[in-house]
Amino acid sequence: MLAEYELLGLCPEGHIMELLRPEVGAEVVPSKALPACAEAELVKVTGRVVRRQRTLAKAVFLTLVDDWRLTPVVIWEQK
Repeated sequence: MLAEYELLGLCPEGHIMELLRPEVGAEVVPSKALPACAEAELVKVTGRVVRRQRTLAKAVFLTLVDDWRLTPVVIWEQK
């Protein structure tokens, strides 16, 4: 498996967000800090989309993963 990682140029250690975190800016809240945010507080988050679901509701449900954990996100249609 290590040979495959080397061939593909992948790094099995760490998370890609560790490399991107300096680029996204300080206003983006990492998932580990979300529990300290107030309910209904507007925050910016980032991560890799690992699940996307569009139901019959006028919302899209995403699951993001960053370098700490999974974060469920609901995006409501604007009126």
